[in-house]
Amino acid sequence: MNQQFNKSPKLEKWLRWIKDIENEISHLLGDVEAFRRVREIVNANPRIQKPHRFYRYLFDSYISHAIIGLRRQIKLDKDSISIARLLEEIANDPKELSFNYYCSLLTRPLSPPELAIIKHDFKQHADASGTHVCPRIVKDDLDKLRKTTIACEEYADKRIAHRDKREPKLVKTYEDLEEELNKSLEVLRQTFEKYYLLFHVRSITVKPTYQGDWKAIFSEPWLRDSSGSAN
Repeated sequence: MNQQFNKSPKLEKWLRWIKDIENEISHLLGDVEAFRRVREIVNANPRIQKPHRFYRYLFDSYISHAIIGLRRQIKLDKDSISIARLLEEIANDPKELSFNYYCSLLTRPLSPPELAIIKHDFKQHADASGTHVCPRIVKDDLDKLRKTTIACEEYADKRIAHRDKREPKLVKTYEDLEEELNKSLEVLRQTFEKYYLLFHVRSITVKPTYQGDWKAIFSEPWLRDSSGSAN
């Protein structure tokens, strides 16, 4: 279709935001995947499965990094660029994300059956008029994201940002925390991919795909003696 569409300053801002948010979430999920794969290497090798402070450092660093990265995406501060703030702004001004804008992104004229499919796809996210996204749906998505991540946010506030004298109420063990983190990251991924589709009329998998042999560095000896030979 590719019809002429004049984007408002607000829509242009949202498009800049979603690009920044994509980069943040993609890097975060890539780091999470890297940690999981390294842990798989350790779990597959009984010779290195022994208590060691490096493993504690690795896990603590991962938890802090992943939770802070997640926390950035659920902040609603006026100076924040986050998926949560983007959803809040869309819910407050839903007409900016309209069916006319959606159609303007299509690259070729559509047949009536194809246009009917496009309308049906957009209608799943639209209000009763079908002309723009439904603010209630957007608010529900925001509420789901914030409710899912509440345990991680509490842990970040009481144990990562600073040491609170109060114990976290929603997680008691590292196992609980990691379970909450994994659940939160999955909802974050799903939410971002849903709205990326509405902004760009194409699907995306925000988790990066590794190119090449990511295990290569682990096939090299890390320790060498004074002569430079591998131990």
